[in-house]
Amino acid sequence: GKYKLKLEPKVLDFIIELAYGDARIALNILTQ
Repeated sequence: GKYKLKLEPKVLDFIIELAYGDARIALNILTQ
């Protein structure tokens, strides 16, 4: 694409952590 996102490592880590947390919560709900 024309636009390349240049995220700071801290921002990227935050996004990954957030996504991982959401996935884990979703799994916990599904496995109850």
